[in-house]
Amino acid sequence: MKTKLFSLIVILTSTLVLLSGCRKIDNTNPKVRTMDDLKISESFNWEMTREVSLNIGMDIPSVTYQYNKVIVTLDDPSKRGTVIFQGWAGNSNAILAKVRIPTGISQLYIQLIPNSGQGQVASVPVSETMTYTFTTPKTKDLKVLVGPDCSAATPAYTLSGSGNQTINDGFTYYITGTCSKNLTIKSGTTLIICGTFTGSLDIGFNPGDLMSYVKVSSTGTIGTVASPVTVQVKKSGTFQNWGTCHIAGTFAPDGYVENYNLMTVSDSII
Repeated sequence: MKTKLFSLIVILTSTLVLLSGCRKIDNTNPKVRTMDDLKISESFNWEMTREVSLNIGMDIPSVTYQYNKVIVTLDDPSKRGTVIFQGWAGNSNAILAKVRIPTGISQLYIQLIPNSGQGQVASVPVSETMTYTFTTPKTKDLKVLVGPDCSAATPAYTLSGSGNQTINDGFTYYITGTCSKNLTIKSGTTLIICGTFTGSLDIGFNPGDLMSYVKVSSTGTIGTVASPVTVQVKKSGTFQNWGTCHIAGTFAPDGYVENYNLMTVSDSII
């Protein structure tokens, strides 16, 4: 009997402890049941986009052409940034335009692709009116890399004219003037371009083939902004640029690409 009485006392004591440890929590925060119950600051911006005005010009005396490509992207163009605007500008021909951008964007990337000369990219903070003028880059800011030259060129190994041609004998060929051929370069052959090329390039062959090279010197030019060239770089191919290259948007290299100066792919600076 004493054992039962002791057990009853323990159970009653435990119950009292549990009851004394439970307190009702008074939640004074109002419950949100409908959209009308939400309290939103009057300064909150509901719009997902905003409109900004662009005023983009250039002051580069060495570039006399009045229609130089300008591209505006949301992000870094070297990573194939999202294009939101394209236009043309000159020294006395600024671009005036309005664009809509996401409200979360804090800067825009503006590219200048001149008809000739050095391309430029600028990162500009977003404001209601965005004004930017491209100027001649300071000499100290330019790293001039000369690359290969054509001093060893001979008439037998200098290409010119048009048509289709495959060079695959392992020697080095040169373009010192103008050439618009559709060229296939493979089996350890090298092509050095010191002049102007407006044809197409198919570089390399299957894996295991000897490495083939196309090298554009600092005086070399491939394509134009209006007429970019088609370039294919296969597994055993290497494309190196120290000059100016404008390449069509189909560019999807499987081999090696090295760029040391101005290269654009589908109007985007690389």
